[in-house]
Amino acid sequence: MAALADPYTGYLVGQTQRFSDGTARYVEFRIGGTGLATPLFAGLARGQSP
Repeated sequence: MAALADPYTGYLVGQTQRFSDGTARYVEFRIGGTGLATPLFAGLARGQSP
Protein backbone atom coordinates (compact mmCIF):
# COMPACT_ATOMS: atom_id res chain seq x y z
CA MET A 1 0.00 0.00 0.00
CA ALA A 2 1.26 3.52 -0.73
CA ALA A 3 0.04 7.11 -0.61
CA LEU A 4 0.99 10.08 -2.77
CA ALA A 5 2.61 12.80 -0.61
CA ASP A 6 3.17 15.38 -3.37
CA PRO A 7 2.29 18.82 -1.88
CA TYR A 8 1.03 20.08 -5.25
CA THR A 9 -1.68 17.44 -5.65
CA GLY A 10 -4.38 16.37 -3.27
CA TYR A 11 -7.81 17.75 -2.45
CA LEU A 12 -9.17 21.11 -3.49
CA VAL A 13 -11.14 22.45 -0.53
CA GLY A 14 -13.56 25.37 -0.70
CA GLN A 15 -15.12 27.20 2.19
CA THR A 16 -17.20 30.28 2.83
CA GLN A 17 -15.94 32.51 5.61
CA ARG A 18 -18.38 34.84 7.36
CA PHE A 19 -17.03 37.94 9.05
CA SER A 20 -18.36 39.99 11.95
CA ASP A 21 -19.35 42.86 9.64
CA GLY A 22 -21.82 40.56 7.85
CA THR A 23 -19.79 39.97 4.70
CA ALA A 24 -18.94 36.53 3.37
CA ARG A 25 -16.04 35.43 1.19
CA TYR A 26 -15.53 32.13 -0.62
CA VAL A 27 -11.95 30.83 -0.81
CA GLU A 28 -10.37 27.68 -2.22
CA PHE A 29 -7.11 26.04 -1.22
CA ARG A 30 -5.35 22.77 -1.91
CA ILE A 31 -4.44 20.30 0.83
CA GLY A 32 -1.74 17.75 0.04
CA GLY A 33 1.62 16.42 1.11
CA THR A 34 2.31 14.26 4.11
CA GLY A 35 -0.35 16.11 6.13
CA LEU A 36 -2.95 14.52 3.88
CA ALA A 37 -1.23 11.26 2.89
CA THR A 38 -0.48 10.08 6.44
CA PRO A 39 -4.04 10.14 7.88
CA LEU A 40 -5.48 8.73 4.64
CA PHE A 41 -2.94 5.89 4.71
CA ALA A 42 -3.68 5.20 8.39
CA GLY A 43 -7.41 5.09 7.71
CA LEU A 44 -6.96 2.69 4.82
CA ALA A 45 -4.61 0.46 6.84
CA ARG A 46 -7.05 0.42 9.77
CA GLY A 47 -9.88 -0.57 7.45
CA GLN A 48 -7.89 -3.58 6.20
CA SER A 49 -7.48 -5.24 9.60
CA PRO A 50 -10.00 -7.92 10.66
